[in-house]
Amino acid sequence: MRPSLILVCSMCVGAIISIVDFAAICRKLFGYRASEDISGDGSKELPSGPPTESGFVYFSETFTSAEYFKKRWVTSNAVNSGDSISKYDGVWTIEEPLVHLFPSDRGLVLKSEARHHALSVLLDEPFIFHDRAFVFQYEVNFQKGLSCGGAYVKFLSQIEGLNLTEFSDETPYTIMFGPDVCGEQPKLHFIMRHKNPITGLYEEKKLKEPDPGLRLNYFHDRKTHLYTLVLKPDNSFQIYTDQRLYFTGNLLRDLSPPINPPKEIFDENDKKPADWDDRKRIRDPNAVKPDDWIEDKRRLIQDPNATKPKGWLDHEPNLISDPHARRPSTWNTEVDGEWWPPKMKNPKCTSGCGTWVAPLTKNPNYKKKWKPPMISNPNYRGVWKGRKIQNKDYFEDLRPFNMTAIAGLGLELWSMQNDILFDNFILTDKKSMADKWADGSWRLKNVQELRSSTIQHIRAMRKPDLDSEQSTDPEKSTDPEKSTDLEKTTYSLWLYLFLLFLLPLFTAFIQKFQKVKAI
Repeated sequence: MRPSLILVCSMCVGAIISIVDFAAICRKLFGYRASEDISGDGSKELPSGPPTESGFVYFSETFTSAEYFKKRWVTSNAVNSGDSISKYDGVWTIEEPLVHLFPSDRGLVLKSEARHHALSVLLDEPFIFHDRAFVFQYEVNFQKGLSCGGAYVKFLSQIEGLNLTEFSDETPYTIMFGPDVCGEQPKLHFIMRHKNPITGLYEEKKLKEPDPGLRLNYFHDRKTHLYTLVLKPDNSFQIYTDQRLYFTGNLLRDLSPPINPPKEIFDENDKKPADWDDRKRIRDPNAVKPDDWIEDKRRLIQDPNATKPKGWLDHEPNLISDPHARRPSTWNTEVDGEWWPPKMKNPKCTSGCGTWVAPLTKNPNYKKKWKPPMISNPNYRGVWKGRKIQNKDYFEDLRPFNMTAIAGLGLELWSMQNDILFDNFILTDKKSMADKWADGSWRLKNVQELRSSTIQHIRAMRKPDLDSEQSTDPEKSTDPEKSTDLEKTTYSLWLYLFLLFLLPLFTAFIQKFQKVKAI
């Protein structure tokens, strides 16, 4: 085929493609139109209950019904000690997200700024830590960002007389899990309360802060994030964020302070002996200061080699009165005192004026204060350590997974920002069930939020062009069909120009190749 024929055919193809609805191709590739509403496609429904799978669900909540929420959840009426003022005056509501992606999507929203909030709910069945894994998962969206506050969940211990209406920061809990931030220090809490088998007292055991920790953008990107905690009967545990492994560890190894105290401790009554010398190096006691060591010499002296510059005027002052200055007309001698003209640099002092003094320089004979040199200490006995004794409080708990049973869960929070949205709580005994729950809820939201942010980014990039179009032709800005036609023409024009400039280069390459082949 001749190169000229190739060029003609290629340009014909370009002309045909320019007529095609290129916007339709974009819809096939990217799944959206530039003029499409980013609130969601309206065709998908989020799940209203847990997935059907082998496993046990101890609790699930999708917050789809405000009436059901009011019947099931209990707002705290706890008051500050010593008065009748409510301790938790923050407001909770069930409402749609600020960016509505699905028609059935609602969540639990913390509505008050700089207020204390607390509410709780009983599990469908208490969770007994024995031979089943503990798997908890929920979603959080900081819809307006968060500079200081928390969004963690407390799992309330099964105790006698548990009253949800009095739920507060003093209510015993077994596990606390979830994100928290203040300033530039984001955290993902995992705290368990462990019962000392000797004293019967509870002590908080916290996850050792991993490096790197939770990313700060989780609190500012205004997207829905998924948090999952998995505790297993073999004491191992995993934490996931957005279904990615954040931390894996063991209750016996990765909590602080550790579950089990040391067998031996230092004896507090054991004191270091008075003659114990723990100095590794000392000054040489036999060293003598040299006879020629003179300590009273000055560090700096006048330079003996310096000479007075030529033109130096010994009897002229450096500053003189300004001969051009005049007393202000408003000057009152009785009030302001006698007027003196301001000083100025003496123009005669080009080299210098006044008494000449040689500049200072380092004294070659100067010697600092003499000190004996350091030597190894012949009496060094090492670093003193007290003797160790048996720890009377020692115990060994090889099954810290067997925690206090859980009867309910609660949110007891303070936040500087409002509109924190919680959704899709599930407590089960199988990670696969939590994954399936996420596939039908969080993953759909995640995809839609990425689509939404991408479209918004594209629109932000095109906004100056659209603004100029609206200013020159207001009718185009109000007619979506004309706007869509403009997009089609723009896409087609760019493709046509691309083919117009690329194909001649391709033709030249074919011609050169044929010449080389002929030779």
